Amino acid sequence: MDRLRLANRRLTVPLSLSSSNGSSLFQRLYDPFGDPKVIGCTLFVGSLSHLTTEDTLRQAMSKYGRVKNLRLVRHIVTGALRGYGFVEFERERKMRRAYKDAHHTVLDDSEIIVDYDRQQLMSG
Repeated sequence: MDRLRLANRRLTVPLSLSSSNGSSLFQRLYDPFGDPKVIGCTLFVGSLSHLTTEDTLRQAMSKYGRVKNLRLVRHIVTGALRGYGFVEFERERKMRRAYKDAHHTVLDDSEIIVDYDRQQLMSG
């Protein structure tokens, strides 16, 4: 399972619990690169250290391509970092490279999580 998760970062999604004869579990692989709901070049970056600044995140993500926009999310009252942010790349190809290569890298002594911007995948 770990090998499947790291290779192309595909997820196994159950479609139903059993077939018509009740014998097997139908599954298909979710491929985020083929998802028509994934629009744009923005990635979610989570598990950030409280020491991470916009400059350090920009420097880390610039290894994968030119960063167009970057935003660290802060608490609305205290201004403290919430531990996640969003990075927008100029080119989709560079965003995909960062998606594959930056996941589980260490930034400011914290192992970061990189995924697609979930705001674009959720309705409402």
